[in-house]
Amino acid sequence: MSPLFTLKIGPAELLINAPPISLEVQFKVQINDGSSADSLESISPVVNALAKQQFDDFVKRVRVFVHPRLKSQLPDGAVDECLREIVSANE
Repeated sequence: MSPLFTLKIGPAELLINAPPISLEVQFKVQINDGSSADSLESISPVVNALAKQQFDDFVKRVRVFVHPRLKSQLPDGAVDECLREIVSANE
């Protein structure tokens, strides 16, 4: 059993920030050239890459914040081990 389960943890001492799975960044801007209107995302590969690839692949990460009081009582890697146990138990 993970050492984290043996500690008393207050309500704000262990925070897990998990972003939603779906896309959050959307560029809903229409570009009108006088004869037609297209979305900025469909016209620009840069905007498309920022919205779908770079943001989701690099920015959206699960982050775990551990209060210094807890961190000082845990061996290195204990939080990672605990999270792996939780995920494994719920698969």
